[in-house]
Amino acid sequence: MLAGRLLQLSLMLEKQIWDFAHPLKQHKGLSFEIMEKLEMKKISIDTLKETSADEIGAWINHHKQGAHVKRCAEEFPCVQVDVLIQPITRNVLRIKLHILPDFKYILNFSFKTNYEKKSFIVDDSNF
Repeated sequence: MLAGRLLQLSLMLEKQIWDFAHPLKQHKGLSFEIMEKLEMKKISIDTLKETSADEIGAWINHHKQGAHVKRCAEEFPCVQVDVLIQPITRNVLRIKLHILPDFKYILNFSFKTNYEKKSFIVDDSNF
């Protein structure tokens, strides 16, 4: 319980955002009023990506900013993960992992995060 809270706190410090805040709050180009409306309505990034700019503008009562909010949601870094696990023998599994980007990469990245390389280590604990 305490370890979970400490992990949650360390993630908030690393991302420089509260865990209850909307993820688009990391984007520098959105005003406080728009972020407040997105947080009050609890609209997820997936919903923003799938919705038209006009509908987003109606949700936030600012039709001109609907396209900007949609563009910011499409730039938000997300990945799609597809996994296929197949047993080979009793002790061996074949794992195929496909990780695909699900965002538009912009060279002038306007989020407050740094790029990180991730590596995965798979180990059998029986050896």
